[in-house]
Amino acid sequence: MSSNAVRYLLFDVESVADGELLKKIEYPDESFSPQQAIDHCRQAMLEANGREFIHYTFQIPVAIAIAKIASDFSLLELKTIDNDVFRSHVITKDFW
Repeated sequence: MSSNAVRYLLFDVESVADGELLKKIEYPDESFSPQQAIDHCRQAMLEANGREFIHYTFQIPVAIAIAKIASDFSLLELKTIDNDVFRSHVITKDFW
C-alpha cells in the first residue's frame, strides 16, 4: 500500500437543535416558539440527567468536515461540505 493512499476517513459533524421539530414532536400541545421548545428541552434534560444536550435525532447539521488520512496518520486532504453556505439539506444530501 502506498504511503499516500487513503487508509482512514475521519469526519466531524457540527449541528444545532431543530426547534421546529422539537415543538412538533415533543411539545405539540404547547404554544412554544422554536427557541422556547429548545430552551424547555434543555432545562428538562439538565434536570433529568445533569446534561443539557438535546438528542441527535432533534439536530440538524450545519457543518461537516471530512479528512482523508494515510496509514502513517498524516493528513492527505481536508474537505467541508457546502462550505460557507451551510444549507442543512445540501450537507445531508452530499454527505450520504
